[in-house]
Amino acid sequence: MMKEKGMLPGKDRLSIDVNMVEVEPEFVDFEKGAWAKCGWNVLNGIMSERPLVSSRFKILAGREGLYIAAEGGM
Repeated sequence: MMKEKGMLPGKDRLSIDVNMVEVEPEFVDFEKGAWAKCGWNVLNGIMSERPLVSSRFKILAGREGLYIAAEGGM
């Protein structure tokens, strides 16, 4: 039913950009350093209206793994 109603999250976006890094980024300010070159991806809810709380994330990839920065409110 959700697919028929066009309510699946991410249905319009099939991929996201992930920047590569050589060293683990700092997790202090997500607008500086390696994080500054990485755009935010917005999370949408699965309800028929926009979510009341906005949430977003960034992803960096390195040799040791993925680094994910997320922001959200309550």
